[in-house]
Amino acid sequence: MADYLTLICQIIKRELNLDDGQIWIYNIKRFIPEDKRVYVEVSDNASDKIISNQKHYEDDGNGGINVIQALITQTSISVDVCSYGEDARTARDHIIMALNSEYSIETQEANGFHIAPHSVTVNALDEIDGAKILYRFNISFNIHRSAETTKKTKDFIKGRIGIKVDPKGSAETDI
Repeated sequence: MADYLTLICQIIKRELNLDDGQIWIYNIKRFIPEDKRVYVEVSDNASDKIISNQKHYEDDGNGGINVIQALITQTSISVDVCSYGEDARTARDHIIMALNSEYSIETQEANGFHIAPHSVTVNALDEIDGAKILYRFNISFNIHRSAETTKKTKDFIKGRIGIKVDPKGSAETDI
């Protein structure tokens, strides 16, 4: 499974028909060329909110027990769109639509994350650079992403959590 920032870049790149050099993940030292094309930078704020952290136990079908852990987190994503031409204004709207496109939804479902469509905010951050104006917009939104692991447990855990395994292979817990 690809990284969620890479997937968001792929969604925006595809939906806006951008070239490789027009979109990147933050922390790659890039300078914005002084042409009139649109450039996009995608980043997260490196702090997550835990929505759910659960574990449960299942019979592994061979007389053992697996522990399944599932985590859902909320992550804030930031997309900066800029251009020395006014195309940044149009691109801003197209990026918001791209996040809710059919391709985006399919990508989200296939890769265990969800873009919250009603969490989108847009801020204008235009900069005057001498005689030029760098049109810049920041689009921020939340995603929910999930992760899951399955591991075989040690035999002593069966007693600790009160799991009884019958010969037919089903497990019951006393939790």
